Amino acid sequence: MNILRKAALIISAVTALSAAAFTLDLPIETINGIEYYVYRVAPKETVYSITRKLGITRDQLIQANPAVADGLRAGETLLFPTDKTQPTTKEEPKEEPKEEPQETPEEAPEETQEKESPIPPITPIPPISPITPSQAPITPSQEEPEPQDTLSISIILPFMLESENMTKSAENFTNFYRGFILATDSLAAKAQVPVCVYAFDSEGSSNKVNELITNPDVRNSNFIIAPDDAAAINSIVAVTDSTDALVLNLFAVKNDGYRSHESLLQGNISHDSMYASAINAFCKNFKDKKVILLNATDIPAEKSSFTSALTTKLVSAGIPYEKLDYAGKLTEQDLAQFPTAKDYVFVPTSHSREALMRILPTLEEYKQQNPSAALFGYPEWIVLQGDIKNKLHQINTTIYSRFASNPSSDNYKRIAASFEGAYGTPLERTIPNQALLGFDAAAWILQAATSGVEIPYSGAQNSFNFKEVDGGGFENNSLYFINFAPEGSTEIILL
Repeated sequence: MNILRKAALIISAVTALSAAAFTLDLPIETINGIEYYVYRVAPKETVYSITRKLGITRDQLIQANPAVADGLRAGETLLFPTDKTQPTTKEEPKEEPKEEPQETPEEAPEETQEKESPIPPITPIPPISPITPSQAPITPSQEEPEPQDTLSISIILPFMLESENMTKSAENFTNFYRGFILATDSLAAKAQVPVCVYAFDSEGSSNKVNELITNPDVRNSNFIIAPDDAAAINSIVAVTDSTDALVLNLFAVKNDGYRSHESLLQGNISHDSMYASAINAFCKNFKDKKVILLNATDIPAEKSSFTSALTTKLVSAGIPYEKLDYAGKLTEQDLAQFPTAKDYVFVPTSHSREALMRILPTLEEYKQQNPSAALFGYPEWIVLQGDIKNKLHQINTTIYSRFASNPSSDNYKRIAASFEGAYGTPLERTIPNQALLGFDAAAWILQAATSGVEIPYSGAQNSFNFKEVDGGGFENNSLYFINFAPEGSTEIILL
């Protein structure tokens, strides 16, 4: 196993984009007594293509033209102060007079008009260094900085930028990217890790991924975020297994390629490991209660494999249990056999909404007579809201889940405020939240780059505790218990 897998990641040096001179002979115009290099954006051009063409960084481009942070438009004019008339004060250059001629979108053929990108430009994020762009004015004569070790990350996801309409899936991947960039922008400087992020649209195609992995920026990456496609993941690890790169799989939950590929990190705890972890924690938390399995005989028992593994563990742990079969709605008569003076935890054999609605009213009434009673359930319930969630609180419900977040926490509020400030749109209150996943993934990578991949990370929504698999890569073993307490509070416990 490569030493990078067990020790702190040694970051390879990657040559940064030129921070010094323009590589094109641009026209110069004088505006309000200040000379500027003038560049007009052509159809289909991106921030990445322009920075490469001009030999500057993205930060320098945005410093001189702040509007670029909101996206590019064909025909837009970009201005860069020349070194001959660089202002000596910190005043921003005045806006170009309205009479200054500009190319309009109508002057370009309709079929070549650049579509509005639904995400910030998917382009390299320049290395973050102690010397910020504001301290280094853009001038043709400026010396290029010394190369420095840079953490290089490639994100390969189906953003579907060429599609006419954005699907919900593409929107989720877009928000993941936004959260990822938010974290690298805010945390990389504190961690003193120069970062360069490349994002690529896989277009939902394995063939496209095969094309992308030939890109030098991808091949030279330290980390690669893989798309949710088994064939694409296989194509990527076929290359990275022979390099020092690590591939983070966050979206293909059931993919088990990490068992045979040492470069692959499975970001979700496996099904078997999740059950084992949840059951061990269950026996620890409810060792003093009798377990009652609620089995609806007229609907599928989707969680029978979980309850079967649970009963096996209960027997070995000496914890009593009993199975209650019922049809239709659970009734008070069904529960009459369980004296209210004893402690019980009820576990349904189905996670479905229908099964839950059958038991909630009766368990709520039973809880009033037996305050020590509790309910244990499943990750699918985390999305429930309104009256159903209130009843989960009243019955003192605990569930297990791969992810958990607390919107009332200070950390969540800080990220939400930063997200809205950066992108002009509120952080969605979805569960799970893809922007939070992106933020946590980036924060973990920054930590892994300096401390090693096996150092646990606890995030705003997702946590990472990677353990090496014999003959393969790594599996994340993080799992949460979420308790909906009767007084209305929610406790999140990282197992």
